Amino acid sequence: EGALYLGTGPDAGVIRYADKEVERIYPIQPADFNELSDSSIRNEHVFAMALDVAGRLLIGVSGQAGKLVRLAQEPEVVFEDDRVQYIFAIATDQDDNIYLGTGPEGLVFRLDPFCQNSEIVYEAKDKSILSLAVHDGMVYAGSDERGLVYKIDPVTKRASVLYDSEQNEVPAILVV
Repeated sequence: EGALYLGTGPDAGVIRYADKEVERIYPIQPADFNELSDSSIRNEHVFAMALDVAGRLLIGVSGQAGKLVRLAQEPEVVFEDDRVQYIFAIATDQDDNIYLGTGPEGLVFRLDPFCQNSEIVYEAKDKSILSLAVHDGMVYAGSDERGLVYKIDPVTKRASVLYDSEQNEVPAILVV
């Protein structure tokens, strides 16, 4: 729709830029987005964003605890897990399931389109899954520490190393 969404840190802000207008849409606060109060600075970051099946913005908030927030009329936390401190990547599949690449335990979660159920589809030996892409029913995940790209079958929950990048991190993946 011609809108640009910016995920920021260290205050986990989301800014919407459209029609030459700027609006802070998360966290919601009455003040101008440039005038942050001390209580809004939480050392949290937005590293990933996506749209859900209904076109609502999903944001991965990372910091003390990782959480997936759906922005509708009011922000709603739709996913939290004690093992997740960071949400580095969000991807969706052809059935509108939502995948999260997380840290510091290198987990890949799958959520149903309405974020009511979640399950782990892969548990890597790496500290974090930094990037995700979904193509032809397969999930591709880029890791930190060893720079591996995994090919994950989310149905069987089996994975193989597709590529060793010989780099320490794979922070972005695009399948075309």
